[in-house]
Amino acid sequence: MRIINSNRLVLTALLATSVGLGLTACSFSANPAVSSADFAKNVKTSLDKQSGLSTTVDCGSKDIDLTESAVVHCDVVGADSPDQHYDAAVTISGIKGGAYDIAVKVADQPKP
Repeated sequence: MRIINSNRLVLTALLATSVGLGLTACSFSANPAVSSADFAKNVKTSLDKQSGLSTTVDCGSKDIDLTESAVVHCDVVGADSPDQHYDAAVTISGIKGGAYDIAVKVADQPKP
């Protein structure tokens, strides 16, 4: 899969273990889908490259439909602050079969 990040990440306190956010995805869909584990792995790779830090990303447990402009919310946690969970809004684009691009925007503040 190719991963291209077109947005800059805004990370104040970067984020390495995470708790999942439930995602909704249709069981039956005409769109291609990717497992939440594979999707989270791609988000982690993107974040780690951009930040230079190790993160843990959890995007829930349901398969994710690859729909143009869909936004998937994932939990991101950094090794330096394991009690602080950040929301990451991941926008899907450029879908070609099972390949897709993502743009990741991490919240400025941790979740309450």
